[in-house]
Amino acid sequence: MHAWAISYCTSTANTARSYRTHLRRVCAALPGATVDALTPRQVTAAYRRMLAPRSAGGMGLAPSTVAGTHWFLCSALRWAVRQGLCESTPMADVEHPSARPGASESARALSEPEAARLGAWAEGALLGGGPWSRRKRDALAVYLGLVTGMRASEVAGLRRRDRRASVPDLLVCGTVVEAGGLHRQDATKGGDDRRVTITAADDAVVARALEEQGELGPDAPIVTESGALTAPSALNDALKAACAALGLPGWAHFHTLRHTHATALLAAGVNIRVVQERLGHADVATTLRLYGHVLPGRDAAAAEAFRETIGRGAAPGRGTV
Repeated sequence: MHAWAISYCTSTANTARSYRTHLRRVCAALPGATVDALTPRQVTAAYRRMLAPRSAGGMGLAPSTVAGTHWFLCSALRWAVRQGLCESTPMADVEHPSARPGASESARALSEPEAARLGAWAEGALLGGGPWSRRKRDALAVYLGLVTGMRASEVAGLRRRDRRASVPDLLVCGTVVEAGGLHRQDATKGGDDRRVTITAADDAVVARALEEQGELGPDAPIVTESGALTAPSALNDALKAACAALGLPGWAHFHTLRHTHATALLAAGVNIRVVQERLGHADVATTLRLYGHVLPGRDAAAAEAFRETIGRGAAPGRGTV
């Protein structure tokens, strides 16, 4: 990787693969650069190269992809400082590559009518007649992604033992990894287990699906066609096929369900820390970065708060200067 000596330790194989992809992009856009001599101008030029179309000699990457590389580079260089590879990081003086800070394409969500249509399709497929099938497996995955905000790898990693009907909730404690052969890994992306509560009505849909699957044992996946693990990429393909059939946006992918879930919760006034815990983000800053732009009435609330604090009791037009 040229002169870059960054080695990232991570809790999951999927995250490690993501970091390697970001590192390859950085090395391609910054050939010969070293961590101890990197400047803000070099990084900014690299972002321009990443965003420029291939026809113009660039890498043709989407803004959301470059934004992800930016956050990787920020973390990687902070790590490099801690390891003594460089004295400081230039990233504080590097402008974020997103054209719309806080509203990146990667956090694009379905509208309320679109989400309702998708949810109705999934529930109808699961509660309709007929034997258990791949179509019902796909509908269950879409349903769970929409009502819990779990990642595709987490949905695929859910086991029967992870469901508690008494609460009801689902324990998110593993992921399905495709690199090196399909297998389940006992770790989430953030490294911490979490429980995601679902409604009694949602649990009834899951219970119906498990009943139709038959006796598979407590360690069997919840989302499965025949008792075997399902690849996260297959769940993404299933979501895209459902969207195409329902006339929903072609840009949607399985992670869009996560964005839709979070956006709906915040629009309904759910505390952002609750959303953070539900999504499994390491800290609330990540949740704010992705979804802060959808928090309702923030600016209006700020104006009212200022008036209450500074201009209490002053009638409109009658204050003094």
